[in-house]
Amino acid sequence: MYISNTYSMVADIGCIAIENKGLRIFFENGFGDGMFDCVVSDKDDEGLYERCFKDKAKFVGSFEVGSNSDAWLLDYDCGGNRVHKFSDGKWFVYNEEGTVYVEYVDNRIPPFGSSEGDINV
Repeated sequence: MYISNTYSMVADIGCIAIENKGLRIFFENGFGDGMFDCVVSDKDDEGLYERCFKDKAKFVGSFEVGSNSDAWLLDYDCGGNRVHKFSDGKWFVYNEEGTVYVEYVDNRIPPFGSSEGDINV
């Protein structure tokens, strides 16, 4: 089943922000400052990347949410409201033409040669 959520975001440092109770991490949006969209695909939408933008999007990093942890997407990269709670598992982040895509991937291996590392939140 295809499930995704699109959020209107605001950036002052050109990123999306994800936080838990003790850490905030950032992934570049590929757009810069201003308003942009972030699409989050949940567990039921595995394979969004393969279906929709495989040849166009840039992989910018990944993060992992533990089973005893909460991680949230913020609507503003310098703080702001929590707009999406990530379920536990591994997530990949891509950007493409001013849109950020966050895809649930569970245990899939990051693309070969990526310069970004995993961040556990």
